[in-house]
Amino acid sequence: MGNIASQCLNYLRWAVAIITGTLFVIMVIAVAIQVVSRNLNVPISRAGEIAVICQAWMVLLGAGLAMRYGQHVGIDVLIKKCPPRLQQTITIGAVSLCLWFLGVIFVAGIELMEIAKFQTTSTGIPMPLPYAALPVGSAYFALELVIAMWPLMRYAGRVQEEHQA
Repeated sequence: MGNIASQCLNYLRWAVAIITGTLFVIMVIAVAIQVVSRNLNVPISRAGEIAVICQAWMVLLGAGLAMRYGQHVGIDVLIKKCPPRLQQTITIGAVSLCLWFLGVIFVAGIELMEIAKFQTTSTGIPMPLPYAALPVGSAYFALELVIAMWPLMRYAGRVQEEHQA
């Protein structure tokens, strides 16, 4: 990867990590406020709404972060018993299917943002902002998926054949 592309990717990853951490802190504070306000019999529904929006963004950005660190669950016992070329074919098929699914989420998120462009939440947040988590999160996940799986898709057969020789 080029130096500029690598630096951009590092900045993007840094920004996603900071944003996800910040959203977590905001969510914890919002939930704490909601719990305290309920115990005082003065429920603040806006705190719950903010927590839900933060959680949605955290989950969708966090999926990309988990992909980056290889923390998604995968069952590959049978795949590892296949010949290297078949492993590569299966990996390419699985990644293609995942990218298709992320593309569906991306397009649906854009459509939801368009439908809700004149709506706001009870806290006054424009509805496209919470819905933007879908295209942003799916695009980031797709990027991390391709980066993580590229070596397996491109070199899986050759790498294992070299180790066996």
